[in-house]
Amino acid sequence: MGKPKADPNLAFLEQAAMRNAPISISKPEALGKEPMPRGRFLVRNDGVIIIENLQVPGRSVQISVGAVLEAFFQHEGRLFNFRARVLEMDTPVQLNGAVMVRGMKISAPTKVEAGNRRHIYRQSFASVNPPVGVDVWAVPRDLLTPEQSEFLGEIEEAEASSERTPGDAGEDQAKPDQPENNQLVSSNLVQTSVPGLGLGQLAGLMTRPPHWRGEIADASEFGVGLTVHDIVYSRLKVFQPLAIRFRLPEVSTPMEFLFEVRRVQSLKSGARLGGLLLVNAANVGEISALRELASFALRLQRERARSKHAG
Repeated sequence: MGKPKADPNLAFLEQAAMRNAPISISKPEALGKEPMPRGRFLVRNDGVIIIENLQVPGRSVQISVGAVLEAFFQHEGRLFNFRARVLEMDTPVQLNGAVMVRGMKISAPTKVEAGNRRHIYRQSFASVNPPVGVDVWAVPRDLLTPEQSEFLGEIEEAEASSERTPGDAGEDQAKPDQPENNQLVSSNLVQTSVPGLGLGQLAGLMTRPPHWRGEIADASEFGVGLTVHDIVYSRLKVFQPLAIRFRLPEVSTPMEFLFEVRRVQSLKSGARLGGLLLVNAANVGEISALRELASFALRLQRERARSKHAG
């Protein structure tokens, strides 16, 4: 009898740990209900992971030894999730042979799954006035490299027998009442994930007028929610890449991201999108923009916490 196959996602965990990537932690009962404490991977050994002592805006983190936790991390634009148990608190860790920090020891998983954005707490932008406007571009096929085009062709051939349905199962999939008021959008669009596609590849696209406009609805540490106006619902597919640009209040430089659709919901004259921000870890500008977005969401969280406390 052969050995059971190893979970291929464990390799992504290994790589994230080696890069000291961010990791977010939640108790199972709190998933999606409150901001998740966040730290970084510090050490990955057989059977054990040590992460930074966790932080969350506006409150202390109460976690005890033996607690079962849900952990989330991102690797190459994809969200992953695993379950772990707390083994030790305030573990001393020496970094680079010199710096001593305190961490938390958790059990290493034997299984890592694709993460679900619905489980991530999203900070609403409803209190932001005026709303944060966003420009949205679909990705035309002619911007792909030959290798990316070949990959896309193979995917479409494999899926030819079963048409993919936009949105999550059970959602309202009615098309908007109004037709799309936009003649700029080609029908020859990229509608699935393409390896190697980056924001730099779309720089020329983003000098043109946007295909659609809308507002930022919410944000999390992994992605954003968008309300997009005057769009034909059938144009949007789960895993479709989009380029987005928006400017936060009191920030002079607009932020640009590659956005991958993970959830689609029909609106009367548009669509509500949820998705991941695919950030190139080697690009200083993209990392800086992501931090700026996180900082703004943190301010909104603190304002909400003060408002609730005052009430």
